[in-house]
Amino acid sequence: CPVGEAASDGGPVRSVEPSEVEGLGALGGFFAAAAAGESACQRSVLHLAAQLLSSEVVAPALIAQRFVAASAAVRRRGPEGAAAAWGWLNLARLLCDPTLPSELGDAMVQAGCIAVSANLMVDQAGDAPTQLKGIEAMSAIIGDRWAGLHAFAEVAGIALVVAAMRSHGGDVRVQTKGVKALSCGIQWPQDLQAKAGYSYCTGIELTKSAMAQHPDSAELQIEGLVAFAKYLDKLSCVSEVRNRGGEGLVKAIMTRHSHVKAVQSWGKVVLDALGSDRNWQPRAAGGPA
Repeated sequence: CPVGEAASDGGPVRSVEPSEVEGLGALGGFFAAAAAGESACQRSVLHLAAQLLSSEVVAPALIAQRFVAASAAVRRRGPEGAAAAWGWLNLARLLCDPTLPSELGDAMVQAGCIAVSANLMVDQAGDAPTQLKGIEAMSAIIGDRWAGLHAFAEVAGIALVVAAMRSHGGDVRVQTKGVKALSCGIQWPQDLQAKAGYSYCTGIELTKSAMAQHPDSAELQIEGLVAFAKYLDKLSCVSEVRNRGGEGLVKAIMTRHSHVKAVQSWGKVVLDALGSDRNWQPRAAGGPA
């Protein structure tokens, strides 16, 4: 991976100092260098991990431990290390790829990868790409693992997502991933919701805000409508969704994206749950206002 050069994916210059890999061992040093490399080159880490695991050269626990150890080199850079933090988080997401043995994902949780991801998000709170990658990485590490969800709750993971959404309202990707992440917390046990910093009212508020700020993004609008449908189905929180223009927002989005089937179908689900006129259709579709 070329380091010390501008990254082709649009990120800042990435570099790794020799001192940053000392004491990490060959595998840890490789991870530290890869975190500073281009994202295209980081795919090679996925292939290396697959080869090491299939040949039983190293155990999943050792890979996870060395990967966590490499994060120290990333965190030493402080606020100026956004590119390396992004790189480490991207590697974390790749190492939890479903094509790899699930034991590696389990080991990533046990080694503390979620806590490291949370720390990197805090370190780089002002960098939107790192916040996005942090949300993606933690989601990948958690997967369908209860241990991962507990680890996420321990670091108040939902509070981190909320902070990212509030700080980067103009970034449509952060908002889209954030809306989806917040809606996932609806079905968690109450003790995990409390630890993670979950509040469905905050989730509804931020979903409305994201949809209003990015009306042209069909992808975000679909995630927002799906989230509303989840809130309404699980919590029957009609007033919370309808308040502050929620119903009007849904109708405006349906009108704006009148030719997007997913927007129309999920919009009707939400309006029906709100008790609105079942026959309402967007103006563009020829229905009454």
